[in-house]
Amino acid sequence: MDPFVKASLHVGVVGGGVAGLACALAAARGGARVQVFEERPEHMQVDTHVEVVPSMLRDLVRIGVGDACVRAGFPFRRTNVLDQAGRKLFAIEAEALAGPRLPATLGITRSSFHEGLREAAVAAGCQMNRGLRVTDVGADGSIEFARSAPVRADLVVLACGSESPLRARVFGASPPVRPGPAWSYFLASRPVGLDEAVLASARDGRKAHVVPVSSSQVGVRMAPAPHQLPHASAPAAWPGELLAGFAGVLGALGDGARNETRAVLRDAHADVAAADWHRGALLAVGDCAHRLPPHFGQSAAQAIEDAVVLGELLERGGSVDELSAAFVRRRRDRVAEVAALTTLAARWDTEPEPATDLPAITRALARLVHQPA
Repeated sequence: MDPFVKASLHVGVVGGGVAGLACALAAARGGARVQVFEERPEHMQVDTHVEVVPSMLRDLVRIGVGDACVRAGFPFRRTNVLDQAGRKLFAIEAEALAGPRLPATLGITRSSFHEGLREAAVAAGCQMNRGLRVTDVGADGSIEFARSAPVRADLVVLACGSESPLRARVFGASPPVRPGPAWSYFLASRPVGLDEAVLASARDGRKAHVVPVSSSQVGVRMAPAPHQLPHASAPAAWPGELLAGFAGVLGALGDGARNETRAVLRDAHADVAAADWHRGALLAVGDCAHRLPPHFGQSAAQAIEDAVVLGELLERGGSVDELSAAFVRRRRDRVAEVAALTTLAARWDTEPEPATDLPAITRALARLVHQPA
């Protein structure tokens, strides 16, 4: 394949979630002409949260949206780990990696995060196409739709998730079946004084990770008790029910939780695609290439790393084959290491072992992501 000219490269992004929008933004900043194709005609109906960890904030700065995320979110510095009585055991300090002007980490609602990425992508020249269901993609860069004429791109970025039929069609595998536990996500009113993240346990083994996302709200992610492992297909519970029985600040959070909407259930298994992440003009990113547990904020953080690397490679120039091969070389091993560590943390949530050293897992992950991808 002949080397492409950066300014004329046409990139089609399939999927308008975090990975898709971030990659679209980075590609446009790298000199490409970008179109995004998203099946959902409207934005999400049920909101949750995103924890922007230090490495992720550093990378958001690299694609030009770090300051906007800080303005839209709630900065904090540490996670306080509490015992079953609500007493503080220890704190996990976050290292500031985004420079002296910005905080170490922050929480933000997922809707605000999506909107910030979308606005930045549009400002960078990306064309957004909502309500278009992609039915097939080809290694030649062809993109086919259910009710629209096909298009062809020089590079097709697949950001359509791990369970998309497109992923199965391209890489020859069935969409992954996830019989394991699901985590519950919801937003709740922020109690006075909850200015840092909190990780707490109830006496029955349930665990809650709480992140402030605004002056009035917190985002909550909950792991079920080991003997009560729901699946993502199970009916979601109400926030007040999920928080019942927690002590301390989490007890106060549960008492004040309003049952205006049910929690969102999401499976939390690692699934790093064994097949190559690219084929011809097709390149998988985000959950389509590597679905990770949500622990330590790495599911979203690794999607943003994908965007940073893609943008850098596009700006550097070369053929699509060279770009895709370089992308996989820089990303696969690093993501596999992150997946191994976050999986250990996920097992600690639902299969607690006395020997599990959560601070050691935290330190190992911090060392890994301290250096940019």
